[in-house]
Amino acid sequence: MHDDSLALGDHFQQPPRRTHRTPKVRESRVDLPYFHGKDDVEGYLDWEMKVEQIFTCHQVSEERKVSLATLSFQGHAMYWWTSVVRDRGLHNDPPIQYWNELRSALRRRHIPSYYTRELINKLQRLHQRNMTVEEYRQTMELYLMRAGIREEDDITIARFLSGLTLEIRDKVELLPYRDLNDLVQLCIKVQQQILRQNFKTSSYSSSYSKKDYKRKGKTFENKNTFDSSKNLDKGKEKEKEKEKKDYKWKNAFKTKFGLYEWLVMPFGLTNAPSTFMRLMNHVLRDCIGRFVVVYFDDILIYNKSLCDHVDHLRQVLPVLRDNHLFANVDKCTFCVDNVIFLGFVVSKQGVHVDPEKIKAIQEWPIPTNVSEVRSFHGLPSFYRRFVPNFSTLASPLNELMKKDVVFLWQEKHNLAFQELKQKLTQAPVLALPDFSKTFELECDASSLGIGAVLLQGGHPIAYFSEKLHRVALNYPTYDKELYALVRALQTWEHYLVTKEFVIHSDHESLKYLRGQGKLNIRHAKWVENLE
Repeated sequence: MHDDSLALGDHFQQPPRRTHRTPKVRESRVDLPYFHGKDDVEGYLDWEMKVEQIFTCHQVSEERKVSLATLSFQGHAMYWWTSVVRDRGLHNDPPIQYWNELRSALRRRHIPSYYTRELINKLQRLHQRNMTVEEYRQTMELYLMRAGIREEDDITIARFLSGLTLEIRDKVELLPYRDLNDLVQLCIKVQQQILRQNFKTSSYSSSYSKKDYKRKGKTFENKNTFDSSKNLDKGKEKEKEKEKKDYKWKNAFKTKFGLYEWLVMPFGLTNAPSTFMRLMNHVLRDCIGRFVVVYFDDILIYNKSLCDHVDHLRQVLPVLRDNHLFANVDKCTFCVDNVIFLGFVVSKQGVHVDPEKIKAIQEWPIPTNVSEVRSFHGLPSFYRRFVPNFSTLASPLNELMKKDVVFLWQEKHNLAFQELKQKLTQAPVLALPDFSKTFELECDASSLGIGAVLLQGGHPIAYFSEKLHRVALNYPTYDKELYALVRALQTWEHYLVTKEFVIHSDHESLKYLRGQGKLNIRHAKWVENLE
């Protein structure tokens, strides 16, 4: 059967297909802080930073950034924007459509051309003064960010340290730290410690106020008695202990082996020499220990050959120039095989005394008072490492310099005076230490003193001697020999600590020291030092 219903003229319409349209994404509402267009550079920069943070957070498209930013304009900023739109239309300039263009126009309007230069000047003059450590750090970082300065961490740390108060800086420079954050935390702790100390002092002074009880007619019964001398002595001891504790901050210094303390200060307590020394160590840190020795403004470049010397000069001089450190050519010597450095003549043969200093010693007249004895004694003492048994030889002169001793120049003093002159005139050339070779140590003791010599390959490197005093004079021979060994090891520890060395002694019983079952207190203390 055939169905002709479609052929009878009836119209059949196919239903339309459903299309899946992507729903229109509704952009989130963005609220920007108002900008009033005042002549305040810092206010504008804060507003700009906040606006960019909001744009990034809400992922605002480039088409909306300009319209949203201009909607936040109020007051004078709105009048300025209206004027900009009108002027660009009059000159047939394209409208501002992107945030970068609007930001550039705003910066030309609100940031003067000298702002960066003025900011850098502020950064160079920045000091902590009355700010806390945290406020000082925030101010420095704000200046760096505003000026667009990116510098190495070491330079930022040096900048931060130079602006700290002396009270904080002197203590923090002696402590280890890894980066700027560690340094800031150390500064905060030191600052809190100083505040606590100041608070205790102020609270004590405010709580203890003297009152004129005699005028008011009050009297007090003396119920408790005390020994004033004992209490005063305790007070002095505490004061000395505090001074000693505070002093350690100033006479300590850092090395790659740890924190050390000067027993005799080489340059007072001023900060200028130590600061300059620290600067030189920082600038030449890659060269020191390899081919450079630095002491304040004296730079010694040592090499085994002329070619190496020239190459190392080419490394050091540009570093000094880049750090704005300049040498006086008249005081410099280059490509020499011997040099006078810190009072010693250093050559390829070794180290020997400065002829000019020896000439002064030879021409020194016989002392006529204690002051002249001290003046003479200081110069030979400087070269004592060249003189075997120096302490024993100089013992008569040391007797004259003791307190409350009447000056009386006798034959024994004259003999010591002349013998020291002769020994220094005939002083041997000391070999330079070679840490790839084995060190040898020879010790000896006499009834008046002890002595030792440090050698390498049979050549002396340094001499040591010490006069025995008081109780040590009554030591038995065994104790004197052991004491000589202990003092020699303490003196040359920096040479001997790195590797094995050989000890020579004419006292055979010393080699059984470690095998003894029982030790007296003195021997136990010395053996502990040897360990």
